Amino acid sequence: AILTKAAAAVAWMYCGRWLPMANHTQRLECSTCNTCSNSNRRNSRSGSGVRIRLLSAIAILCRPWEATCASLVKQQPWLGTSPELLSRGDSLVPPLLLIMSSPAERKISYAELADFSAVGGVVRPLIDSGLGGPAGIAYDAPRKALYVADPPKRQIVRYSIAGRFCRHKFCKIRYELVQKSVQLVMVQNVLSSWVSVDSEGSLYFTNQETQSVNKVDIKVVQNLVSMIVKASDLTVVTGTEVRALEKVATAAELNGQTQDDVPTPTEAKLRASIESLYQAGTSSYLGLPTGVISDAGMVYWGNQEVNKGAVGSGSANAQAISGSEGQTMLVSNTSDAIYGISTTHSMILYAGANALYGVQRVTGQVVTLSNTLISARSLVWDGDSTVYIADMGSDAVYSAPCGQPGGIQVLKRVVDFHAPFGLAVVGPEQNWIQGTPYYTGDDAWRNRANGRGTLTNFVRVSMTVALTMWYSAAVIGF
Repeated sequence: AILTKAAAAVAWMYCGRWLPMANHTQRLECSTCNTCSNSNRRNSRSGSGVRIRLLSAIAILCRPWEATCASLVKQQPWLGTSPELLSRGDSLVPPLLLIMSSPAERKISYAELADFSAVGGVVRPLIDSGLGGPAGIAYDAPRKALYVADPPKRQIVRYSIAGRFCRHKFCKIRYELVQKSVQLVMVQNVLSSWVSVDSEGSLYFTNQETQSVNKVDIKVVQNLVSMIVKASDLTVVTGTEVRALEKVATAAELNGQTQDDVPTPTEAKLRASIESLYQAGTSSYLGLPTGVISDAGMVYWGNQEVNKGAVGSGSANAQAISGSEGQTMLVSNTSDAIYGISTTHSMILYAGANALYGVQRVTGQVVTLSNTLISARSLVWDGDSTVYIADMGSDAVYSAPCGQPGGIQVLKRVVDFHAPFGLAVVGPEQNWIQGTPYYTGDDAWRNRANGRGTLTNFVRVSMTVALTMWYSAAVIGF
């Protein structure tokens, strides 16, 4: 009886910790799952393939004890860990992290979200120095870059960030973001409060001083990051100038005046330039531009100037501007000052001071999703069916469903944060976690909370070896 109880205890300690990971091993080796394939490739590079094979072996050894483990944990609360650990092995995914800026606090912070609420109400600082009053922010997931508009310093800056497991004993969340690089100035001498990044990595921003919508192409971004050019080297070119340079380059090519490996005048000009897509006086729908976002080759912006046209749009390609295909369009004419803007698969979302609006892409119908905000600013879509809204007036960030067309939606208070302005999300599909997979980090976090350390692991392994020897000698007979 004593040996049976001891074996059950060891089974819980050993299988209860490893079985969820072992079950997950099959998904790590699945070639049709992008997330798992990425993890598998990462494990191969880091030499952890041995660990994966070990987990597979452990899974086989632990199968007979699975029912015992579950019943033992359920019946013996003194073991310290809830049955959740055994049941979540195939469903653990990285959480959604919400990044927020506060001009009043002069810092960038973040929170881990679960069920559209901050875990434990915890808000942790990410960047708390070097900023004069951060406003709009944008996260470039493939390059793990965070862009911050800083109007008091008249510049737009870039940081490299990364995610990791929160290891220290005071952790109240499982993951933390860290700043991996020093501040890099991307654009200077601009009065900009709004930024965004497209899927290719190009940077967009609006300049409230020149009343313009601007673009920094990905090639220029790469030159800035590589220190080939500096922010002070950038010059502003308009779409008309770019088109004129294209004509000159085309004529030179026809006349045989071009040389191999020699950049064209257009390439030389755009190598260190800011493309001013739309300026004051060039568009009937460009008043005082605020929020900006690029989607599917188009750029959308909001107008803070009332009755100028709430949302305008135009081509995001500087070469097309000044041509017939570069004309701007009116997306919505809501009589309100517009601030943040975002897009989903089916809607264009934008925020007035007190309301959240949406425009159906297919029908063009404008719907009011909420009218209970106090002083809304940025919007960010989570890539699924939820939009997050920063409300400076209520010192909070709210969420609202946006997956289906409809009327007024009920807002949910996500997190309390002083005077939020900019928002960005780090989604579960973005492979940003460094180190071991999610489930091992979750176990490490739980082990620390339960006080299981090196001594416990030593005792557990020792008992496992002893029981294995006894089982081999008494039962199998060798």
